[in-house]
Amino acid sequence: MKKRFYFFKLSFAMVFFTASAFAGLDWTYGSLNNPDNFHRYSTAVAYASTNVFVSGTEENSSGSTLIVTKKLSSTGTLSVSKTNTYVIPAGTVVHDFALSIALDASGNVYVLGSQFGSAARGQDIVLIKYNSSLSQQWKKLIYNTASTTTNFDDKPSKLLIDAGGNIYVAGSWSKPTLFGVQEIVVRKYDGAGALLFSRPVPQASGTVMGDATDMCIDNSLNITVCATSETAAGVKSIMYARISNTGSLTWKKFYASPATYTFIGKPQIETTAGGTVYFASSLDRAPVPNNHFARHMVVKLNSTGTKVWEKMTAEFNLWADNIALRIDANGNIYTGSDFAGPASGGYEKHRMYKRNSAGTLLWSYISPETSSFFRFETYAGSALFIISQKTNPVNPVLRKLDAATGNILWTENISYTTPPNYVNLYLSPSAIAVKASSSEVAYCGNMHAEIITPAGQEYRWMVKKYGATTPRLTDEADPASNKKTETSIHVFPNPANDKINITVEGFEYADREIIISGISGKIILQQTLLPADKNISLETQQLSPGLYTILIKSNAAISITKFLVAH
Repeated sequence: MKKRFYFFKLSFAMVFFTASAFAGLDWTYGSLNNPDNFHRYSTAVAYASTNVFVSGTEENSSGSTLIVTKKLSSTGTLSVSKTNTYVIPAGTVVHDFALSIALDASGNVYVLGSQFGSAARGQDIVLIKYNSSLSQQWKKLIYNTASTTTNFDDKPSKLLIDAGGNIYVAGSWSKPTLFGVQEIVVRKYDGAGALLFSRPVPQASGTVMGDATDMCIDNSLNITVCATSETAAGVKSIMYARISNTGSLTWKKFYASPATYTFIGKPQIETTAGGTVYFASSLDRAPVPNNHFARHMVVKLNSTGTKVWEKMTAEFNLWADNIALRIDANGNIYTGSDFAGPASGGYEKHRMYKRNSAGTLLWSYISPETSSFFRFETYAGSALFIISQKTNPVNPVLRKLDAATGNILWTENISYTTPPNYVNLYLSPSAIAVKASSSEVAYCGNMHAEIITPAGQEYRWMVKKYGATTPRLTDEADPASNKKTETSIHVFPNPANDKINITVEGFEYADREIIISGISGKIILQQTLLPADKNISLETQQLSPGLYTILIKSNAAISITKFLVAH
């Protein structure tokens, strides 16, 4: 029997898609078994040839939070755990944190974060080098020695390593001037820890510069750094600056937002090998309190910092957060962000966009569920891995997309069975890392639960590795959500004129739902399907010409396909 739907708008392309509803878990590190009330949070992960390195923080018996780095074996066994220890003044409780972790070609491990410097300085930026066995080689505390400001917390932003083993750090440090209290700083070290240059990027007259948000380097080792900026009159902009491979400030420019937008999201920046730069951010306006309108944007700059093109999405009645940007080897640009807003009062569905180097939109993607903490990484121009925090139920979701089409290849709902005597288990994601030589992916996040008797709390890291040659189901997850289910959607005719026909195969469960949306992400049709609904007819006469997305999901699988309306 064929079901027929009538609706008012729609658009998108592709005819066949196969999905597998689990990722293939190799191992899990971390468990709830020691209710000591100490806070522990993993924040960053890096993938070596066989090992996974994770950095984060752990609380000690004195109440101080220190940076901890762990090395996990190819089977998920803890090989080494190294705490960043130093002399802490008596009676002082410190709150250090790890921001990122990176590996060089020789397997050395670098951790960037924040460490207590002194009572006068507050927190300094810290860069630590370990060898592959996590023996510390050197440590650098980064702060402005010329500053007289007390208790100013310098902030790390980005850690990069070039092919020659040089290390780059971007951040913000204290700089009392006529125009503000801080400035951007970029430092370059060689592998032995020698400082090659330290380049401050001062604020412009009449502006207040925000924290550095991102940094990138091209094949000529030119560095581009970005930050938010604001004039005394409240005009928002993005500052982006080019620093040469010897530390000279080549240029510094500002992107001014349209007058109607009163907020710019934290920009992210990437560069091609030849020095072409892209930055992504969001523009937001709030005509009345608690009613935001936002647009996601990406801007292309040439090597002199001149704007080549600017692309924006349609305006959403939402505000954007957690901007992300990546470029693949073919010069394609991937951007995305979380969105939140008035519809639910909290986070909505995250969105992603792929464009070519000319700025042409190739596809857009909207998550099947509401979520927060959106992050993604690319693999060899063929795949994207997304991590986010699903809001209902609350658990991390790891998803793999086909980079060519934006279709979902598999979805993993990361979960953990609550042990006896524990309640209110909460899982949260931190980061993912993709192995360069394969599509294996490492995930790090955190677990928090309350203990009933005796009353207490437990905080633990959770690390998972996916992509084994012989995949197996997640031990802790609901078996139904990890059952391997081959699903497919056939759409014809495609392009469509007045009607399309959809054939659905492989969905075994009754709680199926079809969602159709336009290229902006606006949902045009959302309806539950009955088990007998295998063939569906959609009237398209009233739809505007263009691309549309069809998403069909159950508790076991998700499939997405796209079609084109061409009257």
